[in-house]
Amino acid sequence: MSEEKVITFEKSGVVLTLPESLEKIRGALDPMLDFCELDTGNGTAMGVLMYFPRTEEELNQLSAMVPQGQEPDEEAMKKAMELLGSGTGVFTVIGFNQKNTLESALKMVNPTGKSTLSEPVRIGSLAGFEYVVVTSDSEESRKRIEAFPPDMKEEFFRIREELLKNPQCFTLKPQKIEGSVTLPDTVVSFELEDLDGNKIQSETLLQQADITIMDVWRTWCHFCIEEFPDLDEIQKNCRDRGVQVVTVCDDAEDEELKAKARELTESYSFLTFGHSESFNQALIYEGTPTTYFLNREGKVLGFPVIGKKPEELKQKLNALLDGNGLSADQEKPLSQQVYTVLVQDQNETPVPGVKIGFCSDAQCNAVDTDACGKAVFKGEPYAWHIQVLKLPAGYEDPSKEDLYAEETGGTMILTLQKN
Repeated sequence: MSEEKVITFEKSGVVLTLPESLEKIRGALDPMLDFCELDTGNGTAMGVLMYFPRTEEELNQLSAMVPQGQEPDEEAMKKAMELLGSGTGVFTVIGFNQKNTLESALKMVNPTGKSTLSEPVRIGSLAGFEYVVVTSDSEESRKRIEAFPPDMKEEFFRIREELLKNPQCFTLKPQKIEGSVTLPDTVVSFELEDLDGNKIQSETLLQQADITIMDVWRTWCHFCIEEFPDLDEIQKNCRDRGVQVVTVCDDAEDEELKAKARELTESYSFLTFGHSESFNQALIYEGTPTTYFLNREGKVLGFPVIGKKPEELKQKLNALLDGNGLSADQEKPLSQQVYTVLVQDQNETPVPGVKIGFCSDAQCNAVDTDACGKAVFKGEPYAWHIQVLKLPAGYEDPSKEDLYAEETGGTMILTLQKN
């Protein structure tokens, strides 16, 4: 008996066990999109299985050219775009909880309303989520299928038919929920490195004060820099009351940006550290500035202050100093929406590696489009200003008008011109 082939969508919580008839196929299958969001009021999980008229060996060679967490070079990006332009989705699996409906979840699959969706097939429920699987065909996907070699075109439809008529092939596991903040009362631990390369553990750093204000910023975020005088004032006025201010420059990863971070903060009295993966994993943030409060043991005290909000910052600090506390049951959870920008070229081919900026009147964030051309951002309900910060080689942005996302969230489509 042959070994079962399993495809796992870790974040959306779906496991696909291919039936014996599909254990050996012509072409390659790959889970290209996989996410689950719960803490934003969205309550949606999604996974997309892509079919490529390529061998698995070719896919593995491409993966080797694009190391995890690194920006691909021009040759690797070109090959990735060729690969993406050749494949199309076999199916989309969607999970939605009581915060959402099937109808609104399906709009995430078909944001433009131009695709044809199949009748949803229910595959089960887990942890308050109902799951269905659908197929989605657009004019562009049909063009791609027509361009497949005849044997692989036949194979694509065989795979789709087999999976849709066998929903038992899909099983569910707990989702890996994508959070936008670290929740109150969580105890965290991390390592930081200052701008001169000196390392310190959080256990040592946090013992230097009863309350540590951890502020995350970026060198290009003008709101962050405008907030420095307020942080400096707190550091000077509240140090004798057991308070210290520590800032972490998220983009200070190389010597040039470390030098810039040093220049921007050298006149202030608070401590400044550079980018840290362990810090990013411990204290979750998206937009900057984001400011957390921690005690000596590393416990997160209340929800963070997101954006340049000096009065809210001082109000939370005073509540802690007065002994009123900031426990989870005393604060309202953050009100957030999900904003999605779908970036494609004039042929409706998704464009990965585009850096999209989201700015309100108090904070900024930058998100790179994924392999499916999507940049997903979670933020407070606001008409966010959308801008292209960086384009891959060979593309230009023909848009001349400012773009703004709706306060209620949703999906925007940005079309680039491929040279």
